[in-house]
Amino acid sequence: MRITKKRDLILDDFGITQNTYRELYYFCRQYQEKKQKLNSMIGLSAVSYGGMPHGSDISDPTVRQAIIRESCLCDVEQIESALLEATDCRAHYTALLKNVTQGIRFDNLTVFCGRNQFFRMRRKFFFILARKRGRV
Repeated sequence: MRITKKRDLILDDFGITQNTYRELYYFCRQYQEKKQKLNSMIGLSAVSYGGMPHGSDISDPTVRQAIIRESCLCDVEQIESALLEATDCRAHYTALLKNVTQGIRFDNLTVFCGRNQFFRMRRKFFFILARKRGRV
């Protein structure tokens, strides 16, 4: 079995440092978790008071859940809109989504373009995402 070393994408031409790239990379890897959290939060729960005093956190669990849901929704939309801007067709969108969010390698994807074109789209995606997240 051949073990390959995972290499970071070089984005110096786009003004993205290695640390910023890794931050964006792991942000994308949380995509599935955020989607699952969004699906589990479809309905907002009712307030149940226990009668016990509590700390200075938001006292309304419905508001707390709505804030978490809005944050997840914003993150998911940032990733999806950056993918739409970076790709030119639905097949590339799906392949790039799997690559950046699940870590599926180019060799294991069904991609209808060359390796260089795919990684150009991937670099463009990370540049757009960095811009959307205020990192560039």
